Amino acid sequence: MSRNIYWGDSHCNIRSWHMDRIDEVFDEAAHILDFFPVAYYPFAHEDVNGLQLETWGQRPEFLPEWEKLCDAVRRHNRPGEFVTFPGYEWHGDRTRWGDHNVFFNSDAGPLLDTADAADLFVQIKKLGGIAVPHHTAYRIGSRGKDWSVFDEDAVPFAEIYSGHGNSEAIGVWPEMKRNTSMGPRVSGGTVQDGLAKGLRVGIIASNESHSGFPARWGSGLMAAAADDLTREGLWEAFMARRVYGVTGDRIGLEFSANGHEMGERFGTAGPVELTVKVDCCAALDRVEILRNNRVMSTHCHKGTWRAPGSGRARAKVRVTGTGGPSGYVGFDDTEDRVLPVSFSVPGGRVISAEPCFTVPGCRIGEAGGERLDLELRLIARREFNTVNAQSVVVEFEADCSGALKLEAAGESIEIPVADAMERTALLPLVDESRERIWKRFDCTDEQIHNKDVYYAHAYKVLLGRADPEAAFAAEVSAVDESPEPGLNWYYVRVTQENGQMAWSSPIWVDSGRR
Repeated sequence: MSRNIYWGDSHCNIRSWHMDRIDEVFDEAAHILDFFPVAYYPFAHEDVNGLQLETWGQRPEFLPEWEKLCDAVRRHNRPGEFVTFPGYEWHGDRTRWGDHNVFFNSDAGPLLDTADAADLFVQIKKLGGIAVPHHTAYRIGSRGKDWSVFDEDAVPFAEIYSGHGNSEAIGVWPEMKRNTSMGPRVSGGTVQDGLAKGLRVGIIASNESHSGFPARWGSGLMAAAADDLTREGLWEAFMARRVYGVTGDRIGLEFSANGHEMGERFGTAGPVELTVKVDCCAALDRVEILRNNRVMSTHCHKGTWRAPGSGRARAKVRVTGTGGPSGYVGFDDTEDRVLPVSFSVPGGRVISAEPCFTVPGCRIGEAGGERLDLELRLIARREFNTVNAQSVVVEFEADCSGALKLEAAGESIEIPVADAMERTALLPLVDESRERIWKRFDCTDEQIHNKDVYYAHAYKVLLGRADPEAAFAAEVSAVDESPEPGLNWYYVRVTQENGQMAWSSPIWVDSGRR
């Protein structure tokens, strides 16, 4: 049953002002994603006596932009390496029917000029495309999803999470508070509301960015379990609903019921045996298996494992760059910085590295040896509360008697592997900061009575606690001995200790028949 897991972002909105750098958007995506169903945003603004309104419906200026995007999709598609799909946000009556993205399994497709969601689904099926509802839990009739209009052949899955927040259900974390114009989250359009109607809708997450930067960490990402990295292989996974969503960390997730994969529907007259395998990016907190929108089984992983004290170990650690000079103390000329960082495992091996980036321009070197080189672009801290942390999750193998080494800007630290599994380590570039302050403000150390300024405005590289395999990998099973008669649906919710989450697509079981 094991397939390849590929990562994509199906909700990077491309606006008119991104068109002049469209190739940069695709190049950035290729560095951090396996596939990219890009979403053109065909909307304009009109002025009504000073009131700014977003249009809906077709406009003449949309077509040349759409053609330019489709040309970029065609040029950047590289089967086996980086796969692209053309798409756009539906510009019909989103207020009434909810927001949908439209995608095609080809180099191009038409900008469908229909206001009605049911008609959209009819046309999409004829074209072999799909529609994906998003931020479904807003008020129905005010951009929330009306699940009474649905076609499982046109809508294989929906976004459960994005930059808007979590549309799974009422009362779950995280909330939907980012867009207060469209919010708050209410009952009726949640993903669980759709499932409760018996709809066969899979689950993904995606970014919903308007910055032109795809796969912004923390805003949602989709995974597809496919046989190969081609349009055909991925599209087959899409239509089979072998997809799932994560908030940011690329959590590995497999879910099956009586041997059937996520997204399937089957019948049985007996019990339902459920199996979940997770390979997290940090220590696992819990795995929840839900039946018919209610938790039927919980595996609490926190506190059940111990770090190995000896021998060879596989572990994951988060390397984070942050900090730097800030405008609020007088650095009015501060600029973004690409900070080179190296992570080494002398006598060990770097297995893989996963990006957790929120800005473009970060890069990850080749894994496989003892050393991994990183370039972390840290945006200038021009205000007091500027957050500029960029991270990479590094998976490594090493002997517990060995050490981990971190280097940046000519400074370095080492920490024994066994200690790294118990605590964090920090490399603050204080000497560099001290020299920068003296030069920038033409002062001496004697003039600076509060020495805290050196550390406060230094770049810093954090080596998080290294979590061993026992912390981040688990296999969980449960048996539903007495499924309710009729249709039951099961899905999985995974939560790491750091709050990052994953949701599987459901498996539907017709109980009482084979």
